[in-house]
Amino acid sequence: MRAAVESDLVQRETRFVTFGNDEAEQVEVDTTPIVRSGAGAGEREVDAEVDTLRNAGEAFINHYKDGLNAFAITMNAASDQEATPRYFDVALKSVGKSLLGNLIDHATDGMPILGPVVKGAKDLFDDVVGEAERAQEAGGDARIRDYITDTLRAITDDNGLEKRLLGTVDSARPALLAEYQAAVARNASAAPDESARAESIERQGRNRLLTGEPATFVRELKQQVEEFKNAVPSITTFQRRFTEEFADTPGRTAPISQGGLESGTLHLFMDVYRERSSPTAPWEYRIDSTQSSWGLATNAPRADRLAQSLKDTIGGNIARTRLRKFVEIRVETEVDWLPNDYDRAHITFRNPDAPSFRGNNQPLARWVWSKGPIRDAVRAVTNIEARS
Repeated sequence: MRAAVESDLVQRETRFVTFGNDEAEQVEVDTTPIVRSGAGAGEREVDAEVDTLRNAGEAFINHYKDGLNAFAITMNAASDQEATPRYFDVALKSVGKSLLGNLIDHATDGMPILGPVVKGAKDLFDDVVGEAERAQEAGGDARIRDYITDTLRAITDDNGLEKRLLGTVDSARPALLAEYQAAVARNASAAPDESARAESIERQGRNRLLTGEPATFVRELKQQVEEFKNAVPSITTFQRRFTEEFADTPGRTAPISQGGLESGTLHLFMDVYRERSSPTAPWEYRIDSTQSSWGLATNAPRADRLAQSLKDTIGGNIARTRLRKFVEIRVETEVDWLPNDYDRAHITFRNPDAPSFRGNNQPLARWVWSKGPIRDAVRAVTNIEARS
């Protein structure tokens, strides 16, 4: 029996291996190739995955810090001599909490092995950044650089977010190893006698292959760790989210009577002409003009730098920013023997694939947005400038 098993085990390209002997019927067993081999190979494989998970946690922290510093450089915060509005500390907290929360939710919702491991990290950002906020309140008014410095210190201090987050991962290492060992024991329990059970346990990791329940556990652990690692937000994502939070201030840029716009929004204007040969014929249309830049409306200071930071981080795709976008399209309709008719279509969205239609002529707005070339023309505008 052993020779037949060894012969099958070396075929590591397949996901299933057949065991059998002259008297028993052959059965299929789940298998997973691993990097390590020999006694304790499965435990070392699990240990390596925890290290990878820990590295992902470090990447989250480093990306947060680097994204925050990139935002500060763009804003030229080091030379900021004006007291910063109090909402900036909220922006620092909300970005970190939101992105860490999304990452943890992603794990707890779809990763049954990793979910319990990382669930406890979700509230860490509240605790750590809350301490920085209390320090700022005690110190009175602060500048952007002060907030950034205190927040980074709260992350890297001895009892800061970095050590707490990585400590959460480290504390889960014994539990994951115990889960793997329990899978090994359950897998061996089906063997007919003590000798066969010992052989089943000893076989795990031979020829760099796990079999049965241990194979399933390690394969799913690897998949979930890889998915978690790939879900860590990039430095650019952090910078963009800081920019959005800082730009998305409450209120309007001016009274409505003076043309004030909702703060924290992007605006674009274009002209469209349409005509048709008869009342029942389809409309023929053309785009006469499109603004070359989205206008960023915000009450936050340094709107021009915010616009530049947003442009730098969307990668040529306006849909990447979470700020609301307002498109106003003036539609000129050809009218025989009379002056042409002019109306306006108003479309708003965060994602252009999920628009809302506003204004007094929503059917016109729906008609305009149903035209692919018009939508493409809106998407093609990726420059962003501050709008006063």
